[in-house]
Amino acid sequence: PGRKLEVVKTPQVKESAGKQVRLTLSLDAEGKLSGKGEETYLGFEAAQLAEAFNQLSAESRNQALQGAVARYFGGAALSSVKLDHEDAVGAPFVLRYAFTVPRFGRLEGDRRMALGPLTFPAQLGRRYVQLSSRR
Repeated sequence: PGRKLEVVKTPQVKESAGKQVRLTLSLDAEGKLSGKGEETYLGFEAAQLAEAFNQLSAESRNQALQGAVARYFGGAALSSVKLDHEDAVGAPFVLRYAFTVPRFGRLEGDRRMALGPLTFPAQLGRRYVQLSSRR
């Protein structure tokens, strides 16, 4: 009270994507989907993920990755997994993998192929998205 009103603007937050996904998919004439993925994590997410992966055994790690890929592409089987991470502050964590999905597409009619859902990068977890409602 008694002071003049002062207008202050906060600086804009620099948007830094903590995750970058590159996905390459190919579908053959029989409906078999082959895919290669490269996920690059930066900043805090990279450090957190590297720590989590270091605590897992190779078998547990592959099992977790197999489950993650199968959630997005039903029936997917991992064919290779490679982790790249330097032990340095701020180093990115890069996960490269390849997978196949037999019978992902099916022929319908003459030359049309019906595909399963492609929702890989855009699916958000329920804990991140909440809708408000009134009663």
